[in-house]
Amino acid sequence: DTRSKMAKVEMKNYYYFSFQYSAIQKTVLQHDRLWSIAGISQTLSCLNEIELPRIVEKLTEIEKPVLVAGGGKFTARFGSEDEASEAKAEIIKIVSTTFPMLEFQVSSIKRASTFKEAKDKCILEGINKQKRLFRGYGVTFNPHFKICNECGEYPAINDYNKRIDEQNVCAVCHSSYKTRVNLKKLKEVDANYLTTLQRIYKLYMENVPATNVEKVPLDFEELFDKGEKSERKRMAVWFSDLNNMNKKVPLWLGLEEDKILATFKTVTDINIEIITTALKKTFPKPEGTFLPFRLVVAGGDDLCLVMPESYILDFTVNLSKALNEKRNNFNDDNPLSENWLKKQREKQNQSDKTDKTSESGCSKKSKQDDSHGIEPYCFGGSFVVTSIHTPFKKIHAVGEKLMGTAKEKTKRKANSVNWVVMAAEEDPLSEKLFELEKPLFIDEDKGVFSDNRLTFNKYVQICRFYSKFLTKTSVQQIVSIMTKEKGDSLKVERQLKRYAASEGQKGVGYILVDQNFRQSDGAFKCARLATLLELMTIQGRFQNE
Repeated sequence: DTRSKMAKVEMKNYYYFSFQYSAIQKTVLQHDRLWSIAGISQTLSCLNEIELPRIVEKLTEIEKPVLVAGGGKFTARFGSEDEASEAKAEIIKIVSTTFPMLEFQVSSIKRASTFKEAKDKCILEGINKQKRLFRGYGVTFNPHFKICNECGEYPAINDYNKRIDEQNVCAVCHSSYKTRVNLKKLKEVDANYLTTLQRIYKLYMENVPATNVEKVPLDFEELFDKGEKSERKRMAVWFSDLNNMNKKVPLWLGLEEDKILATFKTVTDINIEIITTALKKTFPKPEGTFLPFRLVVAGGDDLCLVMPESYILDFTVNLSKALNEKRNNFNDDNPLSENWLKKQREKQNQSDKTDKTSESGCSKKSKQDDSHGIEPYCFGGSFVVTSIHTPFKKIHAVGEKLMGTAKEKTKRKANSVNWVVMAAEEDPLSEKLFELEKPLFIDEDKGVFSDNRLTFNKYVQICRFYSKFLTKTSVQQIVSIMTKEKGDSLKVERQLKRYAASEGQKGVGYILVDQNFRQSDGAFKCARLATLLELMTIQGRFQNE
């Protein structure tokens, strides 16, 4: 007993501080300009991943002071309370002045010998409680200031150098406008000084052939060739995040604290490699001055990017394939492998059995339910195909809802996708006329759906086949038949037989005998044909008239 008491006295005490963003989407989606959306997102990442660690490392001399820095979350330790207090004040100042509209929460400073002890003293529960009860700091609007001509809210700066298109703008809009990645210079910068988003651009440019591309698109128009007509310019916006991260993150945070940051870095590096591989396969040789895509969000487990619609089917398949190939090569030491996660959960559950409540009275969460296995590393995704003039706030709301449905319907068992094709100000018409088969697993049939749906990958393969035989005219005729018969499979099949016989439509004849459009009992399934035609429309590949 005496020895243990002496050991406790001699144990080094640290001072821990945690911080997190909230309502990030509200901050990013100030208005619908691509440069603003992507620029604010990039600046948020720069704060979280670069600037906050710099503040901490400047104020303390202890080794590896930063434990978590990414995904809108930040935790660090210090050698004294004064160091922690000074860092906390600087962090609040830089975040509040950079983004007056951003909501965030900060913890109190906790004295503890380990991060585990700091968690027992509610360092994380405290900021989560703040998020539930009080949403943030900062300024939203001061009527006595001149308003920004871009966002219409924040104080504009009366300085010609801060103007956009000869208008006074606030510091946020100005910095967002200027946040353009110079792709050629990016190759020369050390990856340790780049955000996750910048590292993806850097790795992509290092892995494609020599090209004249040197800029990322500033607006949606720059995604396309200049000769392309405006009415044809439809973009696809991709949304995805990783499944079951709420089960994985606590396991990583439960490690010895000198391993926490390295573990999160490993996860980030894997995600960057997967995204870059998918981009390289989808855009193997970019042409022109601008990249044909722009990353909007790439940090933590979230991904959002925009591209011309014709690429989105291939990108969906390539992203899923890149993740599966990477996952299949995980060894048991990888923090994303199922074996590692299972062992770590068992270890933490065993440790929790003897310590249910901390000294401060902060109730610890009960051990993770062992009745459910650790789910595989996978994502839920969605994409919205629409005009470049559709308000991005609307696209974002639709995309998030679609992604949630994909996750829920597939039970997060494997990579999944949901999608919609919509006009700028209208709901999708096809959804009202007849049923479509979605959401879908991308390339692994997990037997979740009772109707034995095809995978998204299978649909893409079928699209490539039928694009050789179906013209736009024949597609319009098929859609007309389905609309007239209100998606009734039996009636649609009968009408398609007549159409194929009278017009000599070889492609329609193939559809009628293709088992991909048949249920297990042999009955024709109109929903699969409707799904195929919608994806072919997105793909934009038809036989020449």
